Amino acid sequence: MEATQALALTIAGIVLPVVQEKLAGAKIEGTAAIWLNFAAAVAIAIAATALAGGFGSYDPSDPTAFVGAMLGKAAGIFALSQIVFHSAQPAVAQLGGTS
Repeated sequence: MEATQALALTIAGIVLPVVQEKLAGAKIEGTAAIWLNFAAAVAIAIAATALAGGFGSYDPSDPTAFVGAMLGKAAGIFALSQIVFHSAQPAVAQLGGTS
């Protein structure tokens, strides 16, 4: 696992549960919630790449490589966050969170 991936997963572990809990608390569900969660995952992928100094490896004249890499990283972050959030949902409901 490269440094950017590790940093992205660390940020995601802190940020995405909060985002998902806020969306659930605001009764935002379905397609809108999925897209908002994915947008947060893309933002985390870009932030982690910036923090790890990974922008230098992308050619500014070819933005498709950058977009493809960020979407690839975001997809992994998004998938993992969905698995963790949905597996933790019963425990969160017992603690007084969303049900």
